[in-house]
Amino acid sequence: MTEPKNDLNEFLAEVEDIVGEMTNNLIKLGEGVNAGHVDPDILNSIFRSAHTLKGISGMFGLTEMATLSHKMEDIFDSLRMGRLSINHEIMNALFEAVDLINGLMRAKAKGEEFGMDRIAAMIARFEQFAGASDAVVSRSEGAEIGEGIFGVLTEYEEHRLQENIKAGNTIFLIGAEFNLTVFDEGLTELTTYLKSVGEVIATLPSTGKSAEMLHFDLLFSTHMDAASVEDKFKGKNLAVKVVKGHAIPQGGSDVTEGEQPSETRMEEATLRSVSNTVRVDIKKHDIIMNTIGELSQLKASIAQIVQRLRLEMGLTWPAIELARIDKNLEKRLKELQERMIEVRMVPVHQLFDKFTRVIRKLSQETGKEIELVTSGGDTELDKLIIEDLADPLMHIIRNAVDHGIETPADRDKAGKPMAGTINLKAYPQGNHVVIEVEDDGAGMNLEAIRKKAVAKGLIDEVSSQTLSRQDILEFIFIPGFSTKDEVSEVSGRGVGMDVVKKNITSMSGTTDIDTEEGKGSRVILTLPITLAIIQALVIAAGARRYAVPLAGTKEIINIHPSNIKTMEKKEVYILRGRTIPVLRLEQFFNPAAEIKKKSEMSGIIVGFADSMLCILVDSIILLNPYLLHNPGFFSSDIILHLHRDKLD
Repeated sequence: MTEPKNDLNEFLAEVEDIVGEMTNNLIKLGEGVNAGHVDPDILNSIFRSAHTLKGISGMFGLTEMATLSHKMEDIFDSLRMGRLSINHEIMNALFEAVDLINGLMRAKAKGEEFGMDRIAAMIARFEQFAGASDAVVSRSEGAEIGEGIFGVLTEYEEHRLQENIKAGNTIFLIGAEFNLTVFDEGLTELTTYLKSVGEVIATLPSTGKSAEMLHFDLLFSTHMDAASVEDKFKGKNLAVKVVKGHAIPQGGSDVTEGEQPSETRMEEATLRSVSNTVRVDIKKHDIIMNTIGELSQLKASIAQIVQRLRLEMGLTWPAIELARIDKNLEKRLKELQERMIEVRMVPVHQLFDKFTRVIRKLSQETGKEIELVTSGGDTELDKLIIEDLADPLMHIIRNAVDHGIETPADRDKAGKPMAGTINLKAYPQGNHVVIEVEDDGAGMNLEAIRKKAVAKGLIDEVSSQTLSRQDILEFIFIPGFSTKDEVSEVSGRGVGMDVVKKNITSMSGTTDIDTEEGKGSRVILTLPITLAIIQALVIAAGARRYAVPLAGTKEIINIHPSNIKTMEKKEVYILRGRTIPVLRLEQFFNPAAEIKKKSEMSGIIVGFADSMLCILVDSIILLNPYLLHNPGFFSSDIILHLHRDKLD
């Protein structure tokens, strides 16, 4: 029997999917309202989502969510039936209702209580809207259609028919027949095409001569004239009849009932589910990943045994056979690791899509016109990284809206478009994914940042004059640092970018800023594709062992002490003409440790992009073992980020 907790997790996952789809459709609906055209399919889809949400909420005893979604369903029903006219006030209420449902979900997941007064207030608003509903539209304008068709239509289909007649569209009845084994594929293909050039009002089963065929009549509306429709369907083996509009010329594409439709084939219909998706708790993935890590460590032990056998026994049968097994095991473990990582991967558009709603809300709060442009949504990241990335991106976007994008009046004076643009972009870069948030706002005033740093006592005036551009931008990541004096609802509280830096660093990522005053700013986040399993070097420095992730390792070199130079009281190494800072690993963790004179040391060149560091260690113990989940445990994680923040 399924545990109640598992049932709750399944319920929350299902609600999250429904609410996500509802939110995306609400955004599209809002765009349609602004453009003066509402897509009935989108409105109907949201209505179905609210209906489904009401049903499953009731099943799980969430009375408040069921009641709220029921009221939403009523509003959407009134909107799609034309009893209520959609406007910005209703749209804002619907978005707020979705926010309440999200809050209810989070509270339920944490086992917390949720403010019922807010839900009661929202229900009261919906009831006010419902009280302003218009009367049902009469059928008078559709009298020419005839009772034969009206008699088989639902109330909603009849309303859509009336609306299309009032719009002056031509109404067709398109007869189609399909073989029993292919009807679903054929009907879907036909319906998809019809929706691209008009509206499918209703799909009605009909009778035909052949028992092996399924017959359908599609009530279809379009602004195209009958001759154009006839030309589109020529040779498609479809019976086209005008119900209301201009008659089709003689010699149309009508076919007799016994004619066969165009040949289409598909797999035999079964009772199998259409979707092959299986929902699995991410914690179960973590357990499997840890097991893979342990197996990889055992495999590394086997490899060491193979080496010892070769040294002691030479190329004997046991050594050769064990070496073959070791290679085969390594190959299979690598395949297993790759497949498991693929399972954890999700496209970043799942996160990007949520910010469309955020931008809309922030735009209203600040009185600024803002457009969000996303790209690279198909780029994939580990599910856990996607979840942890949500808050940092929220901080960055809030700062872009409040600090970056100017008011419409200021943008007009600067010769910019009235609407500001925020670009949210993702793209792969080796074993990493880069997320960029770029705005075309005012940019950052480096002089203002420098003066603020001096005023807060972070640096003295004289030293501040020698700071580089990048050094000045680093002040932004200090907790409590803000160039804005007033506190707003959006940002300006002195928190945000320090949280971004901390959260991204905890994911073994890096944060960079590029800005140009008057042109805009760009925040660049570089993240590993996954943190589940990491290839690493096991190294020795003094009496301790460390692990360095291979993802940030450029190369390993042997270094003679004479090759270590001193520049500005800091040790550096010259690699192919490039000066690289040196960090002695043992002294970093134990400053009191004595620097031992050795004839040769190992240098690990690590870094991202143009930033590099040479880590000096005593020896390399093991190459490429797979480490367990949670790389933040390893000292190497600290080293890599120290190099980015302090030593570059």
